[in-house]
Amino acid sequence: MITQTMYAIRNNKTGFYMPARDSSHKGATHAPFIDPNEGVPRLFKQHHHARHSLDWWVRGKYTTWVYEDGKFDDRTTPMPDREKPDYEIVQITLTIP
Repeated sequence: MITQTMYAIRNNKTGFYMPARDSSHKGATHAPFIDPNEGVPRLFKQHHHARHSLDWWVRGKYTTWVYEDGKFDDRTTPMPDREKPDYEIVQITLTIP
């Protein structure tokens, strides 16, 4: 049996989690948090990876455009309802038989 410690980001007001990444969202900063009974939370192998993702989340929705000539533009759209004290990084123990 293998036991691993992982980390997830939870909204303290709703109890919802940052969702696992999939192709239906533009990226982590665009995806709405999910009820853990209805979806899979995004798991991070290290605490600082979760902290970095949370830092980007509270900054707002990050979007980047890459042009044919290789140049790119990026923009962060502030989301005033995202305040860092409303979120926490929680430890999750994953047990694999």
